[in-house]
Amino acid sequence: MNLFSNIFKKIITVALVIIILNSSTAPVLGAQLQPSDYNVLFAQVSQTLEAIRIKILAIAAALNEVTAEEAEPAPTRTTVSPPPPPPAYQSTPIASPVAPPPLPAPASTQTVTPTPIVRQPVQPRQTPTTVNTIDQIAAQITFLKARVLDLQKQLAGRTAPTSSVTQPAAPSPITLTQVNNQSRSIVPAPSGLQPKEPEFVKGNLIAQLKPGVSLGSPEFNDFKNNFGFQNAKELFPRPQHQQNPSLSNTYLINFSPSADVRGAVLALNQKPNLIIRAEPNFIAKTQQVPVQQVQIAPILPIPPNDPLYPQQWHLAKVKAEDAWGIERGNPNTVIAVIDTGVRWNHPDLAANIWINSGEIPNNNLDDDNNGYIDDVRGWDFVETIFPCWPGEDCNTEDNNPNDFHGHGTHVAGIAGAVTNNGIGVAGACWFCKLMAVRAGFAYQPSPTAPGPFGALEYDDIAQALTYAADNGADIISMSFGGYDDSQTMENAVNYAYSQG
Repeated sequence: MNLFSNIFKKIITVALVIIILNSSTAPVLGAQLQPSDYNVLFAQVSQTLEAIRIKILAIAAALNEVTAEEAEPAPTRTTVSPPPPPPAYQSTPIASPVAPPPLPAPASTQTVTPTPIVRQPVQPRQTPTTVNTIDQIAAQITFLKARVLDLQKQLAGRTAPTSSVTQPAAPSPITLTQVNNQSRSIVPAPSGLQPKEPEFVKGNLIAQLKPGVSLGSPEFNDFKNNFGFQNAKELFPRPQHQQNPSLSNTYLINFSPSADVRGAVLALNQKPNLIIRAEPNFIAKTQQVPVQQVQIAPILPIPPNDPLYPQQWHLAKVKAEDAWGIERGNPNTVIAVIDTGVRWNHPDLAANIWINSGEIPNNNLDDDNNGYIDDVRGWDFVETIFPCWPGEDCNTEDNNPNDFHGHGTHVAGIAGAVTNNGIGVAGACWFCKLMAVRAGFAYQPSPTAPGPFGALEYDDIAQALTYAADNGADIISMSFGGYDDSQTMENAVNYAYSQG
């Protein structure tokens, strides 16, 4: 039984290490590893332990059969002189030798004392199968120990700094130029080993007032005086939005950029008779793509003739050609790309750009009465005082959702570039229409920082979601991420989902 005892001890040791890692150090690991990586790692360990357990049970059953065969009582014989003592054995016997009862004396004149033969202890029959299985168990335990050691090394290098270690200095907010008596800036996330703090726009917040409540109420005077209130903009003014309790009466409130955003949010949330919720206007980011250097993903007829198609490994990975043999896309399917915009005149995109058929171009009228004048190809929701990349369009919402940064164009090409046209790349959907909804812009946090990054303010994303849903988008693409939850964003997503 020592064999099984040792194996179980090793398994218990590994399991205890895993439990400790999973509980006391999870926050530290979570700061460095993605949640999906962390879950996969422990799933693998769990599966391996289960495999070991099953194999041990199989070995135990086989060894029990061996023990039952060879542990039967041994026959005895009489002898005049006792046998020499048995040799010493290193292994522990599976079953102790059984001493037989003494035999009666034979009918003769000589009395001989019966002496039992002491049998050599029975050892497990080490068949090749058993040896291989035990070797496999040892290898799997070694594998588990290596994984645990790897985790321990990560912990040793990634734990939070102690008091003897100098903490990295928090970066200063970016200085802004005053424009139109407003000033908004990004509060950069601190560097170092700690999880990043959410990034948000400095100088405003998003708040939803209770039905019937107005920002003109005297009960808001203390907030306005303490935080330098400037103005407010209703985010969802359309009639269908006003009928939706999760969107109605939601405002972007601008105040002094030097005021404490968290303090302003707390001050409003302490007015439960007036406020449903208040939250910072968080910032989401796209993956970095160099300005003016983006290429649309390659194009294909099964296979298509687009020259960059052979480089589009992702299409081969999802077996796109098999799918295209069944369906290549329908022009009635509209994909809204909420991003840094879309270069709608790009030669590999232009034929697939969504056109608002209810709008007459350039007549300065809202022909389809959707709340947006001349939104022929979509809408640009970016209106920020944040200093954008030189040449960017960031100051005014308008009907030109063109892309300066490049990320939105890249995403649009992956989804629906014109395919089999002999240029560029292949889109996953050959004939789907691309609705350009701009909510992001190019910025660089500091002169020495890599960039530019694509930045999207949550208020613009929320408005873009409702626009896409209200104007017939079947699919909404959003390739960006932020550091915090937002009830405003959640409400906008739920609204878009409710529109089908």
